[in-house]
Amino acid sequence: MRLMGMGHLAFALMMIALGLLGLFAGDFALVWQPVPPDIPGRAIWACLSGAVMCVMGIGVLIRRTAVPAAFALTIYTFLWLMVLHVPHLVASPQHEGNWGACGEIVVLFAGAWILYASL
Repeated sequence: MRLMGMGHLAFALMMIALGLLGLFAGDFALVWQPVPPDIPGRAIWACLSGAVMCVMGIGVLIRRTAVPAAFALTIYTFLWLMVLHVPHLVASPQHEGNWGACGEIVVLFAGAWILYASL
């Protein structure tokens, strides 16, 4: 079983980079928007989200934890898609910005799912 190809490495590094962006900015990375600005403890949630992405990205790089980390990333990105983007898409399907935002998360979800399936 070949554990790491270029796509595997690129996906893991991208998740780590998004996580670090959230941690250092103290806000959600743009792909996770539209997180409502009035959520209590928004900065804490953003840092927690960043930490989770970093940990899962690193987990995907380690042979022993690659499969559970890829599965967790699949669930994580699916939940972001269903909670934050699908409601906007259903409410206003004629707005092309909703399709673009939803598409960004779908790509991350598909990448995590393909990585999980390939491992």
